[in-house]
Amino acid sequence: MLLGRRQCLVVVGAFFGWLMGCGPAKRTLIISTGQSGEMSRGAAESLLAVIDKDLPEVTFKPRPSKDSVESMLRLHPQQGRSERSELALIQNETVANQTEVRTILPLFEDMLHFIVPNGSEIMGVADLEGKRVAVGPPASGTAKFVKTLFEHYGIAKGEFDPQRLNIDDACTALKQGKLDAVLIVAGFKPAAVEDLFWDHGDQFRFVSLGQPAEVGDPVDGFLLTYPFAKRYLIPEGVYRTSVQGARRVAPS
Repeated sequence: MLLGRRQCLVVVGAFFGWLMGCGPAKRTLIISTGQSGEMSRGAAESLLAVIDKDLPEVTFKPRPSKDSVESMLRLHPQQGRSERSELALIQNETVANQTEVRTILPLFEDMLHFIVPNGSEIMGVADLEGKRVAVGPPASGTAKFVKTLFEHYGIAKGEFDPQRLNIDDACTALKQGKLDAVLIVAGFKPAAVEDLFWDHGDQFRFVSLGQPAEVGDPVDGFLLTYPFAKRYLIPEGVYRTSVQGARRVAPS
């Protein structure tokens, strides 16, 4: 059992009426997406392909971003900032930097991927004290989520070695033995994680934060502290490797 939260499509309020058909006939709109290889990139491309059929007069241009914080900033950039977006895919707890930003629709769930080497003694968050842990890039949605999670479990800053890596670099460092654990929040089956288990399925495993039947456990307490999240169970065999409590499914 892991934790999940929602990814949403948001827009600057000034453009909402235009998107509903009240604007000029020809325009290019930029949509800020997540990192390369993440589900948000694929979701943006699929979404825009559908929208293009209904709004042929509009050209939508995806622009990768390192995280939801950067995407939010692009919706209303500071003076002199060149990268601006009219639309963005953003995690639901990201603080809006301007009041006119609004949600158009929820899209999909992001999940906490808690990964360790298969022979590791790490069985939960409390075991991460003194460990080298990938916690996401600085100021990213993952970094904020992990910080809140660690505080809830009583792991203070300085009691572990944070490695502020993006999802690709984190999985690479884990394969190279430079990390004890990876905690990354991403959409379902991000490419870096899928490749990690596809190529090295016997060497790594997911760590569960608890079982669904354990009512009143630390996860329930965290959900009261952090209401943007909910329990989520990664189904058996999704990554074609052994998830705790599940049998291995060989690649077809």
